[in-house]
Amino acid sequence: MNLARHVAARQTKAMQRDKNVFNEAIRSLPYIPRTGWLWALAACGSSALIDVAFWAAGAKISWAWAVPFLALTAGWFAAIYVSAIGILSRQPTYQGYLRFALTSLVLLLPFALALGALFAIGSILTKGGGLAIFFIGAVAAFVLASLLVSWPMAQSLSKGFVSPIRILKATRGQRASLVFLGFTAAAIGRSDLLPKISEAQTVTEAIAIAIGNGLIGLLGIALTASIAVAAWQSARLNDPALNASSA
Repeated sequence: MNLARHVAARQTKAMQRDKNVFNEAIRSLPYIPRTGWLWALAACGSSALIDVAFWAAGAKISWAWAVPFLALTAGWFAAIYVSAIGILSRQPTYQGYLRFALTSLVLLLPFALALGALFAIGSILTKGGGLAIFFIGAVAAFVLASLLVSWPMAQSLSKGFVSPIRILKATRGQRASLVFLGFTAAAIGRSDLLPKISEAQTVTEAIAIAIGNGLIGLLGIALTASIAVAAWQSARLNDPALNASSA
């Protein structure tokens, strides 16, 4: 039995003992490899640089920032993927990353649709009505993404298509934990421990805020990776065939 299968078997046995995706996610954190942390540092460092550049330019959000934003998103997906696959002691692959990134983008589509609905019909509704529609849509999209957090992981390990319905069915017994973990990760990422970089008055303040946000992002990447792995391990308990489809 090779190392990857040994680690997967150990983690599966741990899940079988307590069947708690929250506990398994916490236990997975120390298994993030050095390469995962390096990718996370690179992603968060790039994010900090873009934040400082955005502040220095005094610019508002526009299409001019689309390219660096997309590049940054790709870097964050890569950091999460390398960290998650490293927890399983498997080697990351370019094909696996593409499947992981594309599936993750699909998970973000409901948020984009909710935001699009706000702009599309917000003008014909009262301000409160438009925001209410956006809020309801965003919460629904967030809950769905939390329940399907293992889908990008499962798809990255499978050469064939993994249905999101199949993943959703495999979350039975862990749905409350998955939503709780989703809210926890989101709360860390959106915490108000630091002021917004737009409030910085000097370059030193802007750099300090950017570095602080980078450190919070580093924790967010680690948590997201460990949650994805723990959720995938849990889904395998309910749907053993997921393991057979792994590449």
